[in-house]
Amino acid sequence: MKRTLGIVLGLFLYNSATMAAGSACPTLNLKTLPSASCATSGSAFKTGPLSQMSYTSQTPCPRQVDMRKKLQRVFQGKKDYPGQETKRQDGIVACHYNLSPEWQKVLATNSPALQLTAPIQSTTQVNHLAQAVCPNITSADVSGISSAGIISVMESTRDPNAKFTFQSKPLTGAGIGANLKAFFSSHKNLPSLKGQMSVAQPFSHICEYQHNTGGSPVKLLLEGHQDIR
Repeated sequence: MKRTLGIVLGLFLYNSATMAAGSACPTLNLKTLPSASCATSGSAFKTGPLSQMSYTSQTPCPRQVDMRKKLQRVFQGKKDYPGQETKRQDGIVACHYNLSPEWQKVLATNSPALQLTAPIQSTTQVNHLAQAVCPNITSADVSGISSAGIISVMESTRDPNAKFTFQSKPLTGAGIGANLKAFFSSHKNLPSLKGQMSVAQPFSHICEYQHNTGGSPVKLLLEGHQDIR
């Protein structure tokens, strides 16, 4: 049976007001639309100073878009532009644990390390990763790792959209003799394992927006990439 562990997350504040509820794409307004429309790799658009996503425009910067949107703000007031996610490439976060001889013995493996990986499927997960740490693995997790080769790790915070499910990569077996030794080994004095977190593959997606500039309909495509920590 898979055991569930908790990831310790230091919650932090960032500008989440620009993120549409239930959407992976940032919501733009008359002030941010010009910056996003003309964003380049050298001057990426970000939804806030602590956001871990950077966006660049994949469509031409509309002529005089900044001036036109300023006038629209003056004469028409506020307006929001929700984005639609049209393409997504899930990321991967990994936790690396070095296995001591004691852990290798009880797991009947000659692998020097254990690795857990989890998919990154939303910008909410991306932003929470800035303060996330790997869970400690204790002797209580031995049976889950050794029997199934899989261990699920769920993170639980006040944000239900920031959850991570980790699975362990299969360990190399050390043979029948090692399995017998592992069977009779005591797990009581095993030191807990602390993992090192890294982004094995960054999350990315493309968001599409529709707006009018100068009386003509304009399509904006934003490509967002997770910042490498």
